[in-house]
Amino acid sequence: MEQADISLGAFLRARRARVDPSDLGLPAGARRRTPGLRREEVATLAGVSVEYLTRLEQGRSSRPSTEVLDALARALRLDREAHRRLRLLAGVAPPPTAPAADVRPSLLEALEALAPKPAYLISPRMEMIAATPAARALLGPVGEQERPSFPRWFFADPRSRRYHPEWAADAANCAANLRLAVAPDRPDPELDALVAELRATSAEFQRFWDDHEVRPCASGVKHYHHPEVGRFSVAYDSFPSADQDATLVLYRAHGDDRSRTAFDLLTTVELGVP
Repeated sequence: MEQADISLGAFLRARRARVDPSDLGLPAGARRRTPGLRREEVATLAGVSVEYLTRLEQGRSSRPSTEVLDALARALRLDREAHRRLRLLAGVAPPPTAPAADVRPSLLEALEALAPKPAYLISPRMEMIAATPAARALLGPVGEQERPSFPRWFFADPRSRRYHPEWAADAANCAANLRLAVAPDRPDPELDALVAELRATSAEFQRFWDDHEVRPCASGVKHYHHPEVGRFSVAYDSFPSADQDATLVLYRAHGDDRSRTAFDLLTTVELGVP
């Protein structure tokens, strides 16, 4: 029986082949003979030389630095578990678990008690603090990230336009909800940096932000286009904590039988239910 290749080089080659060039704004091109990213593209994205990446993939270089591994993880769009696997294969300690946030432990306990239902906690800057596995499954690519920023997802990640069939409306709501965090009496340097970053890199965000819309995403319906189950809809409700340091968001099935089937499939498969 042939032994499975569990080397670092095999892992890098396999994950490189899985990245869709269009997800990174790169042309697919008719001349691509193999799927995924070219070695030169990964090297550029990770800030390493092609020669060094070649040696890693061919097993001729060992013990890359933590910085190189983390750069490769970002270039290859690895989720938390794949990033951990990359480090372990290279003989490096896995990345530490990100701190949940400066929120009351009781909020995190409440979230845990809601599992297996899809629910998550979000900060005033619209950064996901913690989520149940079912919520991460429903959120698709953004749910795979350790601690995603929804404004960056909408305005800096091209995948969001495919995942959200009504992207313009959802993105406008994101910007309007983010404005709720702006308070003249409570300066927030991190929020200011986020807004400056997105204004500089996204014309759409600049336009939405300059509209000065202020609108909480309290409840409603969201539409998604998941790569595995297609298009479906969910209903949501949001519950801000009394001290406004986090908001609990709950999802439930909504719409026709197709949406409900997709909802059930995603939330049960993620939890290992046959």
